[in-house]
Amino acid sequence: MVDKQKGEQNPAKKLHAITTGSQEMMAKVPRIKDVMTEDPVTFRLGMTVHDAAKRLLQKSIVAAPVVDADDNFVGMFSQQGCMVGLVDGVYDEVPQPIFVDDYLEPVAHTLTIAENEPIMNAVSKFASQNQIILSLPVLREGKVVGIIARQDIIRTFFEMTARFPEARAAILYISGLEKEQQDFEKLR
Repeated sequence: MVDKQKGEQNPAKKLHAITTGSQEMMAKVPRIKDVMTEDPVTFRLGMTVHDAAKRLLQKSIVAAPVVDADDNFVGMFSQQGCMVGLVDGVYDEVPQPIFVDDYLEPVAHTLTIAENEPIMNAVSKFASQNQIILSLPVLREGKVVGIIARQDIIRTFFEMTARFPEARAAILYISGLEKEQQDFEKLR
């Protein structure tokens, strides 16, 4: 039996302390569901561009998810699609009415996020794009359950650092864990 010298720590105890600390830090970093806007404005296939444009303006939003008759997410209708649709209607004399169906960004070209993902995944999606994306639809089994915007993330980080002095360390730690996990997944 090996005698421990005074001041030497048990490695198993240290590992447990790291695990406990990791869990505490993970609990402080919110998930998407914690910061998203629930029940966001949505548009339905078959809605006119004119009506969608009015709602975008009334709600002061730049984009909204589009859903089909079964509430499945089919794409995003944005101010850009709205402008093109309205211009097409006026200048190109597209027969009226014109519908969001023809001017939405289809699901295949839309970034989405799941409600249980860590907030850092949304940060990565926003930051990794060549185009400016202002919001992400939050999906559960193909249905829209919320939307998360850049401003939601910024607000959350301000609130976290105000409530938890160690929030910066927690965020950096979690980012490192997520990167390590992604690197591990690539090796599989």
